[in-house]
Amino acid sequence: MKYRFLGFGALAVLALLVSQCTPPRETYRDPREVHLKHVKRLTTKGHNAEAYFSPDASLITFQSTRDSFACDQIFLMDTTGKILRLVSTGKGRTTCSYFLNDHQIMFASTHETLGPECPSNPLAQELLRKGIYTWPLYNYDLYVRDLRTDSLYKLYGSPGYDAELEGPDPNGRIVFTSTKDGDLDLYILEPPYTGEPKRLTHEPGYDGGSFFSYSGRYIVYRAYHPQDSTELAQYRDLLQKGLIIPFMHLEIFVYDTKTDSTWQVTHTPEKAVNFAPFMLPDEKRILFVSNLHNPGTRDFAIYLINLDGTGLERVTYMGSFNSFPMVSRDGKRIVFTSDRARTKDEPGFDVFIADWVD
Repeated sequence: MKYRFLGFGALAVLALLVSQCTPPRETYRDPREVHLKHVKRLTTKGHNAEAYFSPDASLITFQSTRDSFACDQIFLMDTTGKILRLVSTGKGRTTCSYFLNDHQIMFASTHETLGPECPSNPLAQELLRKGIYTWPLYNYDLYVRDLRTDSLYKLYGSPGYDAELEGPDPNGRIVFTSTKDGDLDLYILEPPYTGEPKRLTHEPGYDGGSFFSYSGRYIVYRAYHPQDSTELAQYRDLLQKGLIIPFMHLEIFVYDTKTDSTWQVTHTPEKAVNFAPFMLPDEKRILFVSNLHNPGTRDFAIYLINLDGTGLERVTYMGSFNSFPMVSRDGKRIVFTSDRARTKDEPGFDVFIADWVD
């Protein structure tokens, strides 16, 4: 048998042909993540979360603790990762921003209710030293920043917690979570946003993290409804102290505005936590975040499920935290938060953007 050896020039040509036939390895994508393609890291420093598209998916609003800021502020960037501006005031603590329209961004902030410093909760710090992680329910109010005029105005505020706002639906309504009636419930505020909001949920427990579907027919949200008197008493005791345990047994629910009906979508093991739901543009499926593959841990992945609870599918595998997914209105792109680019020496989360493959 005779062997034919190729010269360096021929090898170079062969390598070029192979490289053109074989797609390059994606640094930030696990091969099992078949719904993601061309994953790109948009942030490289700070602690970043809750990144959401503008209506035309050309801009992204997100919250971040970075640079000289000691706690989360709201920022605006484009889809290349260029930070365009600070949206919030730079004072207090902020959370949960979302585009009200193409030039106005809503967010929750404590800068007026609690002052310019980052608020703290001594009880939360004491419980953390005992190994109990809680989430302080600071006195947030809802604000809107107009990007054209740089004006800021208050959208809504009550004496307690008002946050987790999203919208609008095609009728201009926004949905948010509030403690205004003594529990953590969903409320809908209608334009021109000058009246009192309408309470949507009434079952004891936490209802939050809500999103309208793009048509406005559905509201998808996370909920924890204590099933016995002991659980309920513990929940209410913490609530009175301005605290909540975020890693409780949250499940995903859907409210149908057309039929005024609600149903539970996920039914996961007791130690599982499910949150950050977002309905795909087809309004037949929901993206959500869960540790159901490893209940009782902080190992979170993005999942996909049908509205009736069937067709459960895991979407992300890289990293130990993937969350806050949002797919653009045209169904072509997804933005999400992940630790997949971080190391033990540099912990934290970054914002990623990718093509959504259906």
